[in-house]
Amino acid sequence: MSHCGRERNFVHCDDLPIVFTELLSQSEDSVDMYHLTYAGGTLSVAFQPEHVAMMPETGRVYHTGPANCGGVGLIKSSLAIELSKFFEFADGGSIPTHFVWQEEKHQLTNTVLTRLTETKRSHSPVVDD
Repeated sequence: MSHCGRERNFVHCDDLPIVFTELLSQSEDSVDMYHLTYAGGTLSVAFQPEHVAMMPETGRVYHTGPANCGGVGLIKSSLAIELSKFFEFADGGSIPTHFVWQEEKHQLTNTVLTRLTETKRSHSPVVDD
């Protein structure tokens, strides 16, 4: 629900309520840490390259997100395009198998796709026969 003055507007997400908008670097003890931000940059999650996933049917890119929002967040299109150059595909497949980040090759776990499927299934309307 979105409040606008005395109005109450009900908003429906087209995909997920969490959309990561930036990938920011923060240095801690001379180690670069990356965070995906959302909510206007006020909230973030630690970037974990092995938890990036692309949905082959849509081409949308996801990353693990806050647990209280289903555990998955969508990466906005312009950032997803930038990150997609780090994907590697095995044997011409449609699902990326690795993500090369800072010269290190990470095997993708695709647990995000499992969570995403579960989240979408639990939020889809039940149709009675």
